[in-house]
Amino acid sequence: MSGGTAVGSQEFPPVGTFPQEDELPPSGTTRRTRDASSADLVANGSATTDPSPAPRHRIRRRLIPLDGHGDIRLGVLAALLCMIGSWYVSTWLDESATAHIISYPPAQMNGLFTWTDLVYAPYYYLMHYWTALVGINPFTLRLPSVLAVGVGTAAMAATGRVLVARRGQLLYAACFALLPRVMAMGIEARPYAFAAMFVACAVWLVVLIGRRPTAWRVIGLTAAMALAVYAQMYAVLPVVGLTLVGLLTIRTRHRWLVAAAAVAAGTLCLPFGVAAVGQLRQVGWIADLSHDWFDHALVESWAASRTNVNVTATDLVPHVIAVTMAVLAALLVVLALVSRFSGTAAERAGRRPGVARMLWAMVPIVLTVVVLWTYSLLATDVLLARYFTAAAPFYAVVLAEATMALRWRWARVVPVLLLVGALALAGFQRRPYAKVTWEDYSLLATVMRTEAQPGDGLLTERNPQPNENYQVALACDPDAFTHVINLAQPNKPPLDGPFRRDPPRIRLVTYPQLPERIWLAVPFGQWSEYGQQLEHLGYQPTLTERGPQGDPGGHAITLWQRR
Repeated sequence: MSGGTAVGSQEFPPVGTFPQEDELPPSGTTRRTRDASSADLVANGSATTDPSPAPRHRIRRRLIPLDGHGDIRLGVLAALLCMIGSWYVSTWLDESATAHIISYPPAQMNGLFTWTDLVYAPYYYLMHYWTALVGINPFTLRLPSVLAVGVGTAAMAATGRVLVARRGQLLYAACFALLPRVMAMGIEARPYAFAAMFVACAVWLVVLIGRRPTAWRVIGLTAAMALAVYAQMYAVLPVVGLTLVGLLTIRTRHRWLVAAAAVAAGTLCLPFGVAAVGQLRQVGWIADLSHDWFDHALVESWAASRTNVNVTATDLVPHVIAVTMAVLAALLVVLALVSRFSGTAAERAGRRPGVARMLWAMVPIVLTVVVLWTYSLLATDVLLARYFTAAAPFYAVVLAEATMALRWRWARVVPVLLLVGALALAGFQRRPYAKVTWEDYSLLATVMRTEAQPGDGLLTERNPQPNENYQVALACDPDAFTHVINLAQPNKPPLDGPFRRDPPRIRLVTYPQLPERIWLAVPFGQWSEYGQQLEHLGYQPTLTERGPQGDPGGHAITLWQRR
């Protein structure tokens, strides 16, 4: 990654060494010399001197300048794109755990972390103070993840700009922001988008340190690596992979600064990591599942088509799209490798650095897959697609560099099809009940907000699965329930677990004064004891709102009124 690299080197080339077609200066203009410093090039906003660019280039450079302002604009654009529909998608069980835990005072949260969920503690603290300012609802719960996608995109744009100028800035940003895994985690009230963001920042800082190290850059790299691990423990694998790439590609003594930053970050994370590993039993449920490791590690890890562990009826079409994208991505890499050895000697030399970057970017991905796969085989199963989110920046680099390395115009149809697939998956991810069909928590909140009257009662039928009880819906959007009476649990219970508990069944006949209107939520196909009690007390059903159909389906919410 050091400046002044020869054409045949496997290092990241300095800005302007290998300009793309749209960066080549017109005849008669001067090109900056190869030994010009990257700082000068960034300061002047271009890898070449072009006093009279074409009109379309001038418009593009005004919209997305080839400097830090352009990186930020791309990040803002990515955040806005990711934000679309973020409030529309129903929350699911894991997000309800976030909403439930962060609604309690830090003292109670600390007590919980002594026996479970310590691995998410930094994220929960952040969300606790955030929601104390803005409140708890699906939009505010997911907005920090949306912003993390924007920051990560800006970091990737900056990385691409430093390495490959204009095309790099645009393609690195687009491949990261539109990566289905990133788009999915951007509307998830969990810490995975933050892990990807911090790893993206670490990649950018490694590139900068390889060119011109400063104390602040090394400190920033240390912080980015440590924060990535604090956001998601499995981020340690792509961070280690990034460190190896830095050590092997930076040809100067600057590489030891990357190693020093990694060691410092590891030292900062060690106490937290040791304590969190002690609670590894909390993911023991994964070992009880029967799921496709190849699908999770090679497809869903980056081309996310679902939240469910296994494919359900509602996931069939997006899953086919994801598998097709995986095949197209493999074809894209093969075409890039073939292009590397095709054409004239000058063309082959021009493609060599980009293909080298593509191959180096595979190191953290392979390391993450191999370690999680090996640990799952030899110890306990921890292989879930969302645990690969921290490696998203490297998937983006592979796709961007493979696209730029293509020699033939006809081959560009492959990245176009990948773009179409990514946009299609983003649309599927934003269906009302796209996450988990039967966890239609937003349905209850919507009915209470739009149809319930002040003083109405609310009952949720008990679920045989403790963590699948419908009371968790109250945690995800508490303002929607402030005007109704939760008959079985009128007061907020203490924090005794990551999910809101299903309260004991009550005998309505002993209730001192029942409301005239009572809403009852029952899973599809389940007999309701509360319904029988209401009927005996003279209530009758008058209105029913139904959630998503299917097997398993959602809930039926019925209004019972006195005869």
